[in-house]
Amino acid sequence: MQEFILVLSNLIIAMIAFAAPVILFLLSLNSEGIQKAKIQAEIQKRETLNILAKEIAENKDLKAADVEKRQKQLKNNEKKAIKRIQRLTPKIQIKKIFIPLLLSLMLIMFDMVLRNNKFGLYDHYLSMILIALSIAGTATAGIFITELAWEIVTTKQMIEEEKRYPPLEHSLTATGQPDGEQMIAQDEEG
Repeated sequence: MQEFILVLSNLIIAMIAFAAPVILFLLSLNSEGIQKAKIQAEIQKRETLNILAKEIAENKDLKAADVEKRQKQLKNNEKKAIKRIQRLTPKIQIKKIFIPLLLSLMLIMFDMVLRNNKFGLYDHYLSMILIALSIAGTATAGIFITELAWEIVTTKQMIEEEKRYPPLEHSLTATGQPDGEQMIAQDEEG
C-alpha cells in the first residue's frame, strides 16, 4: 500500500509540476482563439435573434410556444458559447486544474501522517477514504486537462483553417448581417 501511495503522490506532483503548466501555457498563447469564440458567439446570437424577428414579422399567427421554444434555443446556444469561452480562459482553468490537484496532494499528505501512527490516530477506513478522494481529485484534474487540451487543439485548427481560407472582406452571414469582425469594428467605432 505504501508503494501505491508513493506512486499516487508522485503522479499528483508530476501533474502539478509539468502537465498543468504546459497546458496553461498553451492556453495563454491562444488569445486569438478566445477572440474568435466570442465573435462566433455574438454572430450566432444575432442570427438566432434575426431569424426569430423575421418569423414573428412574417407569421402573425406564430404561437407563443414557438417563440418560447426559440428563446430557449437562444439561451442554450448562449450557455454553450459561454462555456466554450470559459474553457479558453486561463484564470478559470487554473482554478479548475490546480484546486483538485492541490487538494489531492493534501489528502495524501494527511493520509501519510495518519499511517505513521505517531499520534495514535490511524484508522484504516479513514485512510481508504482519503486515498479514494485523492484519486478522485487527480482524475478530475486529469479530465479537465484532457478537455482543455482538446479545446485548444480544436480552436487552433479553426484558426489555421480561417488563415488558409480567409473570409471575404465584406462578407455577410446567412441572414445578411456583417460578419463578427466587422461587428466588433463597428462597435469600437460607434
